[in-house]
Amino acid sequence: MKLQHHIAVSIPISIGVGILFQSNQYAIISFLAGVFIDLDHLFDYFREYGFPWNLKKFFYRFHNHLFKRLVLPFHAYENLIIFGAITFWTTNPVLFSIMIGVSQHMIFDQLTNGIKPQAYLITYRIFKKFDAPSVFNKDV
Repeated sequence: MKLQHHIAVSIPISIGVGILFQSNQYAIISFLAGVFIDLDHLFDYFREYGFPWNLKKFFYRFHNHLFKRLVLPFHAYENLIIFGAITFWTTNPVLFSIMIGVSQHMIFDQLTNGIKPQAYLITYRIFKKFDAPSVFNKDV
């Protein structure tokens, strides 16, 4: 999903979080988590293309799938399971807000990016040696 789509989806969901907890702060936290999880794309960009960073090239390379390897450490269902368990046990509204933001981001990515269902399992990506085409392309 593109950035503008993540923003559009995160707004109503974050408003719902704010209403649930009657807190603008929790709404903002959910929104930021839902959008800024994509910062892990920077890790892969710098690893593969190095410096200097160019915003236009960054978006072009991601939208056109011009990466040989993708780690995407924040985009991992294993992280959601661990973070979800911690959130459940602590019942902390800040953690819950982050969990909602990150979860909705990954769900919408999974539904709209045309990727394999297992692509967001970090263990699967490790098994495939983070090879982007074989991990993410449904045809491979």
